[in-house]
Amino acid sequence: MRKRLKALGIILRVENTININSILDAIRHIPLIGKHISERIYGIRVLKILAFIISLIIEFTKAFWKPVLWFGMLFIATQMLGQGYETFTGTIFLTGFLWMLIVSAFFYNIFNITTETKYTVFIMGMDAREYVKARLLYKIAAQLLGYVLFGIPTALISGVKWYFAILIPAAGIGVKAASVAIRMLIYSAKQAAGKRMKNGRLITASGNEVVSAVLMIIVALAGIIGSIYIVYNGISRPVEIAFYVAVALNVPGFLIINAFTPGYYRTALFAEQEKNERVEVKKKKAGRREVRINESGELRSGSRGFRYLNELFFKRHGNVIIGRLIVSVIGIITIIALCSILLYFEVIKHGVTDESVVRYVIARHPGVFPIIVFLANSGASICRAMYANCDSSFLMYGFYKTPDALVKMFRLRIGSVIRYNLAPAAILAAFSVFTLFFTGGEDYPLQSLFTVAEIFVFLVLFSVRHLALYYILQPYNSDYLIKSRLYGFLSFLIGTVLLVIIFIPVNAIVMTAAGLIITVPYILVSQSLVRRVAPRTFRIK
Repeated sequence: MRKRLKALGIILRVENTININSILDAIRHIPLIGKHISERIYGIRVLKILAFIISLIIEFTKAFWKPVLWFGMLFIATQMLGQGYETFTGTIFLTGFLWMLIVSAFFYNIFNITTETKYTVFIMGMDAREYVKARLLYKIAAQLLGYVLFGIPTALISGVKWYFAILIPAAGIGVKAASVAIRMLIYSAKQAAGKRMKNGRLITASGNEVVSAVLMIIVALAGIIGSIYIVYNGISRPVEIAFYVAVALNVPGFLIINAFTPGYYRTALFAEQEKNERVEVKKKKAGRREVRINESGELRSGSRGFRYLNELFFKRHGNVIIGRLIVSVIGIITIIALCSILLYFEVIKHGVTDESVVRYVIARHPGVFPIIVFLANSGASICRAMYANCDSSFLMYGFYKTPDALVKMFRLRIGSVIRYNLAPAAILAAFSVFTLFFTGGEDYPLQSLFTVAEIFVFLVLFSVRHLALYYILQPYNSDYLIKSRLYGFLSFLIGTVLLVIIFIPVNAIVMTAAGLIITVPYILVSQSLVRRVAPRTFRIK
């Protein structure tokens, strides 16, 4: 154990150093002021201490944001689903907890390669087995602490019996250990059978990503449907048995993980590193590759100048944008299908209307719409297509970088981006209005109208948001990949705020008003910033 703790100390020091340098580097790339900051910033002690504090905050956030989000969502879901089933809320909570554990198990890869992996294992020569186990120890310790601080209290408040609640950390670790052990056994079996290579490449312990994704979707959908069935039929025994099984999985899980030799871990890490390198090369090739454009026919339009250029771009590159749009529409339809299954159980099977969970979310927590619109928005992919197939060429000409030219194209593109994002928003709005009328009608006058208005207001906001950040930060490099850390941080910050808004009980009138208060000034300020800042920041990097 002492050797493992020493390895963990080295890993954390390397990771902290990487975080500090990344923060200082991000400061040097802030628009306008970044160019005036020299490389001496990396040696200024006060700034390094400040960056160290920020690094600790980042690590703390990474360790605890998942438990906070998980148990917050579980608590709200339990309260909504438990209406009329007050004595059954504990089982509802445990059902949701087990479902989330199983789904999340598909996303955890013990051999995931990070920057500190490259430094500690591939450069410093740390023992691969000690590295992997030290990282696993850190993850388990953080997860245990998160479950103790947030999971046990939330479970008790939600009506879970105390002897189940205190075992929540053990159940969470058990499922994680079992998922890791199963992957390692499968990988070991493949190696024992001589299947070390496929098409000249090392086979990884993470397995085939497509197969894993399909299995995860099947398990997730089956879990949702099964959970709905369990809740509305008052079945508790299978859930309790599954919970005890999750706790018991700790023993075989960790015994299997501990049984493999150092060579096994080293091979798995090198295979994962090789896979990452292939993925990186594919990303660069995909970014550089010319997209297929629609050469058939001419653009028949009376437009001229920049308006003609904008229309030509969307005509020729519409197939690229529509691909992302189709994914968004499929995602919205999937959400609607799951909500429809829940409505079927509530309304058709049990005659619940005004107390419907789906209605409750739409009517009392309309903050769910902004994050759905945010995730479904195709603005980011449209901006990437703009840079790869239009702007990266035109930015070599001076006339394209003048303030008037940038503002004119910005305004034209706002309308085009909004039009491409209308389809998923319209489907979501139609389902919301249907649900309100199907489950008892409006709670107050014009509720349906304000619900639709809210969705479209945030559609406009997030469409403008992507475009504005694109012009002000220009986050893409020569391979058309995002290199701006500030761009990624802002996206993460906005996503976090939207998650918090979900849990605030308001009505559609308040959300629509809040959206307008943010959107109108945002558009005006964005145009001003594009005029003043973009001539210096909107360039080839």
